[in-house]
Amino acid sequence: ISQSTVSRALSETGSHLISPETRRRVEGAARELEYSPNAVARSLRRGRTDVIGFYSGYGSLDARIQFLSEIIGGLQIGCNAHRKHLLLHGDFAHRTAEQVHHELVSGQIDGLILLTPPQDFLVEQLAKSHLPAVALVDAVPQLPSVVADEAQGAQLLAQHLAARGHRHVMYRGAKHGSESTVRRETCFIEEAQRHGIQTTLTRAQTHDDLLSDEEKSLLAQTGKNRPTAAVCWQDYSAHLLLHYCRENNIEVPGRIAVTGFNGFWQEAPTRWELTTIRAPWLQVAQRAVEILMQKIEGESAPLLTALPVELLPGNST
Repeated sequence: ISQSTVSRALSETGSHLISPETRRRVEGAARELEYSPNAVARSLRRGRTDVIGFYSGYGSLDARIQFLSEIIGGLQIGCNAHRKHLLLHGDFAHRTAEQVHHELVSGQIDGLILLTPPQDFLVEQLAKSHLPAVALVDAVPQLPSVVADEAQGAQLLAQHLAARGHRHVMYRGAKHGSESTVRRETCFIEEAQRHGIQTTLTRAQTHDDLLSDEEKSLLAQTGKNRPTAAVCWQDYSAHLLLHYCRENNIEVPGRIAVTGFNGFWQEAPTRWELTTIRAPWLQVAQRAVEILMQKIEGESAPLLTALPVELLPGNST
């Protein structure tokens, strides 16, 4: 029989073009010869690799980090739904930006999902390239982006604290803010002002979010102008603050109320159930895959998709 008949018999889309008997004969011969189609040749012929790439401009791809675990899990769910493979691009620390760009557009993947600052050199290059790309978590103006509604979450926290009578809040910001963390910070301060809440902005001195001397001094203050609540840029930062309060006999929420952001589960139980914002990172990643598939198929895609968040009140406020 001809090569085209064999190809149809062993393909998922062409086997209906030949008789069932011929297909059974070809499949039997393939088993006997231990033959399998060459994936590289097939992808060249189809112009598709059925692989979606994920690139992080922040360096780490450690799935033990809860945030990255949800992102990677959501990408896998999205890729499975479209019968695509997921390729994680590792640490490019020892390569130039041009080398990284060449690696990503070299034909290994059909499209790319990226988590990176908007000012990353790659963003401008990808926006001009033939490779379909979608950003997630941190919105990138040049590319379709899928984010959690950070502004909504910040506003919900400010309204929650205002309803409980707080008028001076310490905001624990990230040491180096990303586009998303800066957005939640600025939106909280703006909403707090609308409710007559004074905000004192602090930042951790190290990447591990340990309390700074300034923060310890604020927590030790007495008098009417002391902060009565602490809003932390992420849950981990809030749990570190709660641990400090426990070790130093600072009553929560009596002396200081504490909130977080992200809504991740706690590995170890504590006396406090953290008031936080549940951000749907799993769904953000899944939606990013859906929008990327639209781009791969040549369809139009929205420039910005913001998924709603949810306030989870706990006994820390």
